[in-house]
Amino acid sequence: MMQVNATYFKNFLDEFLGIAKDEPVIIHKTGKPIAVVLGIAEYEHLQKLQELYRLARATLAETTSEQISDEELVRFLTERLKQAA
Repeated sequence: MMQVNATYFKNFLDEFLGIAKDEPVIIHKTGKPIAVVLGIAEYEHLQKLQELYRLARATLAETTSEQISDEELVRFLTERLKQAA
């Protein structure tokens, strides 16, 4: 994953947009990460994962009739993946 400071990123925007198609680019300002630039394919993939996560959370909450924590959902999904393998 490439990391660059904000001024350098601004000066070479076109180059970093090309790089972001293949790998995330982390932008730093005053030594701290402030943003990540992703290619559209990676962004769309993350959006789909987020939708699936929300669906799994809603399905599990409906099944148990209660809200569940992120940790409980991750445990549940991990077990389901193990069973499917």
